[in-house]
Amino acid sequence: MACPNHLRRDPFIELTAPKVPRLAHRNLEPDDAALLIAACIDSTERLVVILGLQLGLRRAEISLLEVGDLRLRAGEVLVHGKGGHADTIPLTEHATLAVKAYMADKAITAGPLLRGVANPAVGKSPESVGRIFADVAYRAGLKRQPHDGVSTHALRHTAATDVYRRTKD
Repeated sequence: MACPNHLRRDPFIELTAPKVPRLAHRNLEPDDAALLIAACIDSTERLVVILGLQLGLRRAEISLLEVGDLRLRAGEVLVHGKGGHADTIPLTEHATLAVKAYMADKAITAGPLLRGVANPAVGKSPESVGRIFADVAYRAGLKRQPHDGVSTHALRHTAATDVYRRTKD
């Protein structure tokens, strides 16, 4: 026997559940950035963190860098971005120092900037660059689990936020 105060049919049965938004990449605070740099244990990790943090490069852009793209005397680098676009951007003082230290440490004079261990003639993949950053972020205590918004792309957001705070543009 049906109760007079109850619905006979669920009115929500045909509704679809709302989409759960993906976790947005977040920008890091200045103290977090300092923790990342302090957590770097070699010149490769430091280079990856600084290129993402100060230049706002994507992991794919970092992986595609060639020694010939660097114009250290002019203080700039040619970056190959999405869709085949290439732009020359200025190197910060810290980025220049990180590049020079890495190149001296690895004795690199030509070819891919970041090199694979098994085959130095081949550059590291974007996934390898992401793993390098994740290792540093876990060690720094900033990354707690996969897909938590602390990624190489968070470095890009941090760089953009820093530029905006300084220039309001």
